[in-house]
Amino acid sequence: MSFSAMQDIAQHLELSLDELDSTPLLREMYAWWNKGDDLPHWKEVSPFSIPRGLLPRVILVEMSEDPVRFKIRLAGTALCAEQGWELKGHYVDEIYNARDYKVIEANYLDCAKTRKPRFSERHVLCTTGNWVVYRVLILPLRGDDGAVKGFVSCSAAINQ
Repeated sequence: MSFSAMQDIAQHLELSLDELDSTPLLREMYAWWNKGDDLPHWKEVSPFSIPRGLLPRVILVEMSEDPVRFKIRLAGTALCAEQGWELKGHYVDEIYNARDYKVIEANYLDCAKTRKPRFSERHVLCTTGNWVVYRVLILPLRGDDGAVKGFVSCSAAINQ
């Protein structure tokens, strides 16, 4: 895949977690994640631990430091089909233009700092040429030292 044709986010809106009820898929993802007193451990999340109905819409992202980058370790089949290519193995900064990446990066960094979920709506022009409106829930995951090491996110296409 040539990254000359990157995704373009036309609009990004931050939403309150109170609005999760309007998107049942994301409400289910939140309930799966929110089952203990602490953040789920990075190693607990795998294709076998995520409910089957959610898996096609899930992305697992690992955060590295020095420099901070976000690598996609798992990408659901539905999301890859909508995007027009395999997302797994790519860094998030390879997918978006610099302006849009700053928005995505800020979401991840805030999620890591606060250890709280982020919920947003994004209007995305995919590399397929299709516009997709996504509701995106980003959930932090901890590493062995207790610090946030990565994220599991779920994206529901609400205009399809």
